[in-house]
Order: sequence, then C-alpha cells, then structure tokens
Amino acid sequence: TLIFTIAKAQSGVASNPVAAKNVGDLEETSFAAASVKPSAEKGNGYWLRIASGRLIAAGITATELVQYAYDLKPFQVRGGLGWTRSDRFDITAVTDESVASSESKEDYLERTKQIRVMTQHLLSERFGLVVHKETAEGSVYELTQAKPMTATNHPGLRPFVEGTPAQAG
Repeated sequence: TLIFTIAKAQSGVASNPVAAKNVGDLEETSFAAASVKPSAEKGNGYWLRIASGRLIAAGITATELVQYAYDLKPFQVRGGLGWTRSDRFDITAVTDESVASSESKEDYLERTKQIRVMTQHLLSERFGLVVHKETAEGSVYELTQAKPMTATNHPGLRPFVEGTPAQAG
C-alpha cells in the first residue's frame, strides 16, 4: 500500500534544461520540460499516452497519476485530500531526447519504466508529493467454480418432471 500526502499543483510550464542523471546508468530522472494545467474535462475517466519520449495525459487526477507513476492498482493507494481524486489535470511532459517510433519492445518497456520514474519526480516537484510505503493486511477472496446444483447437494432442489406442478421445498 502506498500512502501519500500531496499539496496543490502548480500550473504552468517548467523547464529543466539539465535533466538530472544517474551517473551509473545515465537513467533520466526528470523531464526536460513539463506542463501541468487544470483540465476542462469534467467527466470520469482520463487518457494517458507515452509516445516518442513524451507523457501526455488529459483529465487525470493526482491519485490516478500516482497509480501510474508507481504502477499500482487503486486499492493499493491511500491518503490524499479530496481534491486529489476529483480535480483533473492535463499534463504534457517531454524527455530531453525523442524516441523513435520504430523502437523495439524491450526499448519501449525500458523507456516506460524511465518515464514512470520521471513522473514520480514530476509529482514531487509540481504537486509536493510525499509517499510512504507500507504493508497492510486485507481481505482476500478466492473465486472457485461452483458445483452443479443437484438434489444431493441442495436439499430444496427437486427434479423437474414434465406435466407436474413445481413443488416448493
């Protein structure tokens, strides 16, 4: 479970001319430029696309962006004020290099991982995101195939005999 606290977003465009790099593997950790603006989208739902070294999202909430950045399901995220689930944003963020559309699947998957890390930094810089990971206990349900109902395993069930009225058990 990821618990988060977040401040209100700062709208506008910010530029990071020298994207921070991890010296060991030169993995980018910040977008070169990013725009975060309140969205005109009022309905439920959003779209998010990764293409050519860009993250583009429309109508996304801060909570949904946290879910994307940390690769989490909705039940794995707790916390945040009410606006983090209701206020929607349009986000465009670009890396300092474009990625060719003909990249291999492995390259695309690696780039997606990098963009998730960049999105985590964007959340921290623009939204003031603070996260805390913890293990939480919860209910688990097992879905199993039901046995067919018969008179043997369901005593109120009577066999159908054509021409006779249905009998209540």
